[in-house]
Amino acid sequence: MTETQLVRWINQLIEDDQLWKFYKSREWSGRSGYAGLKEEVLREQHYECQPCKERGIVTRADTVHHVMHVREHPELALSRWYVDARGVRQCNLLAVCRACHNELHPEKSAKRAAGAAQKEKYVNEERW
Repeated sequence: MTETQLVRWINQLIEDDQLWKFYKSREWSGRSGYAGLKEEVLREQHYECQPCKERGIVTRADTVHHVMHVREHPELALSRWYVDARGVRQCNLLAVCRACHNELHPEKSAKRAAGAAQKEKYVNEERW
């Protein structure tokens, strides 16, 4: 898949509110004996959470975080590296544990909290 095709596909997924399909794709998560990019990154980083490791803690990583978020930078969705504003090559994909991934995406917990607040519509313990 070319970069243009990738960007077009991801933008369409975003428009259709189906970005989850990218994270299930063969290129990202792999299939039938084919290791996707996510698995390659986890293996390369020894399944160690990189933010925890920076703090001197060893924690098992179970997912990979895009430093340059896919929604804002679809062209980097399958890129291990990106070049920052200073022209310095930076790592785009970090092995992370669930707790660190949640910290890296505070906007997701805010959405969950807002959804939970809407569900909590009962005035008292009798629920009416």
